Amino acid sequence: MKPPLNWREIARIAEWIDPEIRGMFVDRVVVPERPEFPDGYLKHEWSIRLTARGKEANLLFSVRPNRPGIGWIAGKGPRAATGATRSGFDLTLNKLLSGRRIAGLEAVPKERTLLLWFDGGLALVLSLIPALPEALLIEGDAEAVRAGKSAKIVGRSRTSAVAKSASGKYVAPDGAGSPPNLPLRPKVFDSLEEYSRTVAEEFDLEAFELRLARVRTRINQDLKQAKTRQAQNEKTGATARGEPDYRHRGDLLKAVMGSNPPLSKKGTRTVTDWETGEEIEIECDPKLSLKEQVEKFYSLAKRKERRISEADLRVASFTEKREKLEAMRAELDRIALSALRGKMKIGELAPFEAKLGLVAGAPESAEAKAVHGKGPAGKGGWTGKTFVSKEGLPILVGRSKDENLELTFKFARGNDLWMHVRGKPSAHVVIPLREKKQASLETLLDAAYLCLHYSGGANWGKTEIDYTAKKHVKRIRDSSEASYVNNKTLIVEVDRKRLTELLGQEIV
Repeated sequence: MKPPLNWREIARIAEWIDPEIRGMFVDRVVVPERPEFPDGYLKHEWSIRLTARGKEANLLFSVRPNRPGIGWIAGKGPRAATGATRSGFDLTLNKLLSGRRIAGLEAVPKERTLLLWFDGGLALVLSLIPALPEALLIEGDAEAVRAGKSAKIVGRSRTSAVAKSASGKYVAPDGAGSPPNLPLRPKVFDSLEEYSRTVAEEFDLEAFELRLARVRTRINQDLKQAKTRQAQNEKTGATARGEPDYRHRGDLLKAVMGSNPPLSKKGTRTVTDWETGEEIEIECDPKLSLKEQVEKFYSLAKRKERRISEADLRVASFTEKREKLEAMRAELDRIALSALRGKMKIGELAPFEAKLGLVAGAPESAEAKAVHGKGPAGKGGWTGKTFVSKEGLPILVGRSKDENLELTFKFARGNDLWMHVRGKPSAHVVIPLREKKQASLETLLDAAYLCLHYSGGANWGKTEIDYTAKKHVKRIRDSSEASYVNNKTLIVEVDRKRLTELLGQEIV
């Protein structure tokens, strides 16, 4: 709640919820699913599932720093979050509370503390102080605890050094220093239904803010990476263009191979430049013969041309990516401004998340992290075309000889799945996979369609597509081609509808 709940408001909530849950039995304690949040759940939040004859309910409590609270949901309530980790406190609650009958819920007078009593002398203590919220499971007599006697702590939500050094006994606070007659917020505390509605709205706003921040962070991160890599490749291209004209030097020396001009003491050979008619000195390696020197110049010329070609291709790719990201950032700023004016719509973030490869309600997958790279600047991430398969796996595509070599031999890992059109020059396609994981047939087909599309084979009809683990792919020496073994083959014909969907799911 914003602002946090005061002791009078907590006492009012206890008055509302107590008659609803008294006499019900604990089914189990779960971490509730929160699909609107980035990870699909919230840390330090639990739901106690309650049952009675013909009745079900959920008591939710949160001891999140700065956002503690308690809530009530009639009926089945939220599902258990499948991606949430189980803490020791979570397991303790399930072990000791399952099957127990609830004896009552009460607030400690003039304190931000609730006591949920169970038959058998167990109680769940909820300390809802925003700066240091905590949940404790204690064992003791209710009347003794109310009278200020200590009770044994059998479980606690915090496991910090402060918590470990604290006493194993719990004594309820006396409320002596609390301010009296604190106000109740109008409307919010008119009824339990109004309070529950307000809490739900605040959860929606928090989820929106977290997802907005995640999208903004990813855009800024990718934009920084794109600008850095663009500048690096512009510098690489400029450096390569500034190198001598090795091909012209090779041509000049090749033209005088019959006369074999001698090597001077300075390590140069004097030849006539037919373009200018002037005599020039060409620096040569004294360890090389004239023929070997010509071959070296041609080799250096090829390297120069390759560096310029690769740099230009990457500069164009990063420029395109930067322009897309800048447009997305401008649109995101518009959405953020609308939210400040009270027109927040969480659904507006979904297209951005899809374009950035983010999945709402689930942590980022290992495969997606591998594609994006490591570190705040996404160092090492793939910068070419990236798409998402039906089952959510990334598919990476090389569109040229240079991109193919970079994707296959610099980026892909050994367990990743590699794909190529059989017997023809083709785009290289890679599906990042974790160790011992396999891609489904649907993902293989998606990758095959993209492989054909970027190989210019969308109209080839039925075509053989080979695939294997990247560790079985080797580069042919002194060539831009690859050889591979242990492959399997798909015979596919492009599904136009599915290909159109895939192309629309490109990740920026």
